[in-house]
Amino acid sequence: MEKIQGTAEDDENADSPEADEKGKAKKKKKKEVEVVPRDLPEVTAWKKIAVSVSGPLGNVLLAIIIAWAVYLVGMPMNRAVQETTLGFVEEASQAYDKGLREGDKILSVNGAGVETWGLMMQEVAMNKGKAGVQIKAEAADGSVKEMILDTEDIGYYGIAMIPGIEPVDPEIDTLVDEVIPGMAAEAAGMKAGDIIKSIGGVPVEVSTQVTDLVKQNKDQPVIVQVERMVDGEAKLMDFTMTPKYDKARDQVMIGIRYSAEMAEVIVHPKPSTQIKQHSMAIFRLLRDLVDPKKSKTAAKMVGGPVSIISSYTTIIKSSFMLAIWFTGFLNINLAILNLMPLPVLDGGHIMFALYEAITRRKPHPKFVAVLINTFVVILIGLFVLLSVRDVDRSTPLGGFVRGFFEKNNTNDVEQVESP
Repeated sequence: MEKIQGTAEDDENADSPEADEKGKAKKKKKKEVEVVPRDLPEVTAWKKIAVSVSGPLGNVLLAIIIAWAVYLVGMPMNRAVQETTLGFVEEASQAYDKGLREGDKILSVNGAGVETWGLMMQEVAMNKGKAGVQIKAEAADGSVKEMILDTEDIGYYGIAMIPGIEPVDPEIDTLVDEVIPGMAAEAAGMKAGDIIKSIGGVPVEVSTQVTDLVKQNKDQPVIVQVERMVDGEAKLMDFTMTPKYDKARDQVMIGIRYSAEMAEVIVHPKPSTQIKQHSMAIFRLLRDLVDPKKSKTAAKMVGGPVSIISSYTTIIKSSFMLAIWFTGFLNINLAILNLMPLPVLDGGHIMFALYEAITRRKPHPKFVAVLINTFVVILIGLFVLLSVRDVDRSTPLGGFVRGFFEKNNTNDVEQVESP
């Protein structure tokens, strides 16, 4: 193999003082270029505010675009969501005794005007723990009724509601959407698509009646009459079953889920109406969260990421356009929440910038860093807490875990008390 060697001249040049000096000069020049500081333009406080506002503003603009899409295309909506007209008032209820009738329209709850059934339910829910709610309603003939009605806590959420009233179009509210495997309804022979007509001989028109009658017949055999389509004909069938208490769901059940379908029409709500209703919903919730008398109940109505995903899954099964509308609702929520004056949010950055604009000096960087890091930890903790609570509420896993710990606690007590 031929070996290639450098010339003596090359070796001499490499070792020469002149070459060494040139190498040092190049390194020095390169080093000097690397350490030259770059002057960045100073950002004014007003530019910082503009940048911070751009995020929530983007959410609002997207919500407006979505609102126009919903307005132009339309979305399925039940009358109950659009108004507060009563479609059913149970005769054996306090609401009926006080004078509420089908066709009456609820105008206000505790003095707060309500335009939709959802807003009405929210105001009633905030009444948890109080003696009653002040209801103002308008009859079909234009006369106005005022009364105080008691509320009742419903389900694991403990949401206060007025028993005995339902919105309009309740005629298919007892349509069975699913029969839960391993429970009484399945064992008796009920199927999805059945419409419950009576329980224990008591006619039912709405799902709340079914829930109440099932609760009343806990651990007792009861006849459930349903209407089922057989070969294109509606036939009445009787099934005998025994309602049982279900720990996972914290209620007495026969093992059915109702259909989310209702008598729907395609509506085209104005964009301004949509934005107004989205904003009112979040502002009412924030108002109740800071009210010492309502904060505990309001906190139960707050959902986290798991709740949002669960809602999306349910809504998109019903209607794609309804899911689009819900996206607009979430964007308005995000915009308003992001403008709250908390250090980790855009609202907090706006407060820092306003402080700088007013005092002509920046807040101390360490002070800002401590505040932001603290609220980051709080925010992450809040998301984790809400997610755990959502899983506890929305899935059988939560009920299983609660039941497991309750069982262990009971065993511990029995062991201590036994001789």
